[in-house]
Amino acid sequence: MDLKDKRALITGGTSGMGSAIAQAMAENGASVIITGRDETRGASTMEKIRAGGHDAQFIAADFSEMSEVQRVADAADEIDVLVNAAGFAARGPTADTDEAAFDGLFQINVKAPFFLVAALAPKIAARGGGSIINVSTMVAGYGQLGMGAYGRS
Repeated sequence: MDLKDKRALITGGTSGMGSAIAQAMAENGASVIITGRDETRGASTMEKIRAGGHDAQFIAADFSEMSEVQRVADAADEIDVLVNAAGFAARGPTADTDEAAFDGLFQINVKAPFFLVAALAPKIAARGGGSIINVSTMVAGYGQLGMGAYGRS
């Protein structure tokens, strides 16, 4: 995978799978932009990537607010690759899931990535193409106890 001269935006790039994706893309030549809510983890991840001699930028963002989605889209501007890896899991019985928790889950896991794609896909296409990768969960394909709302998101 040669990503030389490519710019990649990885949401949720401060930990877990998002961080691993950002690291791998940087090692393959991409200039990476990572987002996340935790500025300390963001700075740490960015420094690890930079310590390997790679280009990395961090944008602190909380996608529970739609204004943050547009701010990230504006800041990232011209990218070649978008990886939507940000998300969170709410666990518990369906009967105990209140509407606010459900809405928060869908805001982060569904609405924010949808509108980030809407903001960036036309720019990616105008540049001649690229890739958009939306990361999901295995629980979306099969039921698991206490994961009903998360699996649907």
